[in-house]
Amino acid sequence: PAVAQRASLQYGALVDEVLWSVSADSAVFGRALMLAKAQVFGADMDRAGAAVDAYFALLESHANDEDLNELYAFIRRHSDSTWRHEQLVRVFEWRIGRAADPSPIIFEWARSEETEFEDSSSAAALFERLVTQDPTNQAALREIRRLRQMMGDWDGVERALGRLGELVAEPKRSEIDLERYWALVCEALREVTARTGPVSGIGLSTTCPTTIVLD
Repeated sequence: PAVAQRASLQYGALVDEVLWSVSADSAVFGRALMLAKAQVFGADMDRAGAAVDAYFALLESHANDEDLNELYAFIRRHSDSTWRHEQLVRVFEWRIGRAADPSPIIFEWARSEETEFEDSSSAAALFERLVTQDPTNQAALREIRRLRQMMGDWDGVERALGRLGELVAEPKRSEIDLERYWALVCEALREVTARTGPVSGIGLSTTCPTTIVLD
């Protein structure tokens, strides 16, 4: 491993030296060298950070979807979930900073938080971030409502429905209002049962959290 690490460092230094001498007319060759550097570093997981830095340098100079996808694949192969998360956040933020419309990227990021890292709260926070930038984004509001309901955050559900109701016309608005009232009832019932314990004969459905059931 030590020999391989020294070899990768020497190769990286050599690539950097060659890149300094590559003219603007040799963009294809320059990209190939930078990609090879990232791949050599990536072959040694002890140098995963250097590999990611090399991929970012490549993307800054020769951004394309193929290299971006390779970076994602490399990060997701790492065994350390904390490291994976940190690096994915870095990639998503980098993309958002360069996007004319960040909405699709934020949706993709939120899906990653929810499915890869099982973090519904972070996913909801990302959709909230999107709604802050674009208050009329109904798709993001629906995702907030869905995620807040999954977490049992009925106050959050009610707020999302309230904002959504302002953006739609009848008859959809009445449907949302009704759902909003149910969310308020569910929140009130949860507060009561939290203080007094279960109420005999009344509970929340385990299969449909917005449904109140009577024994």
